[in-house]
Parts: sequence; structure tokens; C-alpha cells
Amino acid sequence: MPWCKRCGAENFYKDGKNSHGKPLYKCRKCGFRFVWTSDLPRRNFFSNVIAFATELYATVGISLRKIAKYLKKSFDIKISHEGARQWLLASRKQHFIY
Repeated sequence: MPWCKRCGAENFYKDGKNSHGKPLYKCRKCGFRFVWTSDLPRRNFFSNVIAFATELYATVGISLRKIAKYLKKSFDIKISHEGARQWLLASRKQHFIY
């Protein structure tokens, strides 16, 4: 879940686009305008979503295609099964999950 970069609030709304065409958001608490970005470098999704998908795969044993469908249904995140596989491979390298 994205949050305001100034005050940390999670209550905001879309407020136009910046000069590069990326959507701007405005915080309802402090009025700060910001571009939504992930907390991970070179990623479009937040670390908690990636960790959730990794945990589903490791503990429950859900297939990659079902993980992709679940993320679309629950969080409105469109990702392919191959994208989910890349997340799992990256988390294996970082956390030494075998």
C-alpha cells in the first residue's frame, strides 16, 4: 500500500499527471502531491505484495498461475505467472530460500 512521502498517511487520491504522464496523488492529511513509487528499486510493486506472493508459494504450495490470478482478484495487480516466478527467484537469492 502506498503512503504519503511527507506525513506517512495512507489516505490520498489521484490528482492529475506529472510532465512524464505518471499519475500524481494528493494526500488528504497534509496536501502533499507525489508520484506513487515502490519501496524497492526497479520494481513496480511494494515489498509486502511480493513477500505475500512468495509466502503463498512457499507455505501453501499454490501454483504460479493461481498466485497471479489471486493478486489480480484481491489487489487488482496484473502480473503474469512468469513475473511471479521472477519474484520468487529474486527472493530466493536474497533470503536463501531453497
